[in-house]
Amino acid sequence: MSIFVEEDGNTVRISDNGISLMRLSYTFDVDTDNKKKQLSAIITAQNADNRNGDLILTVPRSEIYSGVMRYAQMVSQVCNLDILSRETVSDLFYDDLERAIAEHFSKYKFKKDYINPKYKDLPIDYAFLDFDTPAYLFGAKDTNKANQITICCLSMLRFDVSFKSIAVFNEIDSLNRFARDNLMNVANTVFSNVQGFLERGPDYFKNDLGAA
Repeated sequence: MSIFVEEDGNTVRISDNGISLMRLSYTFDVDTDNKKKQLSAIITAQNADNRNGDLILTVPRSEIYSGVMRYAQMVSQVCNLDILSRETVSDLFYDDLERAIAEHFSKYKFKKDYINPKYKDLPIDYAFLDFDTPAYLFGAKDTNKANQITICCLSMLRFDVSFKSIAVFNEIDSLNRFARDNLMNVANTVFSNVQGFLERGPDYFKNDLGAA
């Protein structure tokens, strides 16, 4: 962590000469509006400024110690923006999936958080019930959810329930391999992420589910 302190009359200018954002750029691109907002929020929270890549915090001389501590906290968050961004994306997964279904699959009637009356212990994220064979769609955010989906599908198969299962992963490579492979072996079709579902889902609904 590089921090430079410069006195300017009754104030102190704390900066990093652009080093923090330069280091971040080696592994992470701030190339979307969401990432830019996250970066801006981190800087603004400490009342600092981003001046052409140089992060600058100006404080009274009497607050130099607390100013340097605040600046160090900000730099740490900036340098770990890639981790914070992945966590934010993960947290928004179910919202993104719900939005994708509502906006692009609204012509198909579906029920969210569906419970089959005969098997009340097997929750289903989304049930598309207008097909000859119902389609049950699940969102697999993480390893734990993937395991739950696998158990749910296997249980319904054991109960001789007629259905087709669709699994949409958050990021398929982020899951435990054992859980990921088990789910892929059980589900009728899988999509590696929400974007893949948006791109290939309509064809699947039309060709495999017999949708109009």
